[in-house]
Amino acid sequence: LPERPEKAPRPPQQSTEPYSRYGPKAEISHIFRIPEKLPAKQLSLVFLGVIVLPFIGFLIGLMRLGVNIKSFPSSTGSAISALLFHGGIGAVLLLYVLFWLKLDLFTTLKALSLL
Repeated sequence: LPERPEKAPRPPQQSTEPYSRYGPKAEISHIFRIPEKLPAKQLSLVFLGVIVLPFIGFLIGLMRLGVNIKSFPSSTGSAISALLFHGGIGAVLLLYVLFWLKLDLFTTLKALSLL
């Protein structure tokens, strides 16, 4: 084995008694990391507004353009397929929101595999 560095601490002496290996060990003290500080609630609400404003503008733009749903399929089979498609997209978006708020990655992936 290579030589140990000069300033390296020496390992503790091991007892030669055969049953000391199974005796009580020294207590380990843990130091936990200090939690990160959160931004002020008002700042978070300002950024929420910055995010929501373009969506509201998009909805107002759709109303001004006069978007209609006349092209939506009217036959039963096609309408069900279209509703399932749009419902699936909505479910994935809802899952993203739940992941952001409270779910962990593995729970989200399980739910996504069902969708």
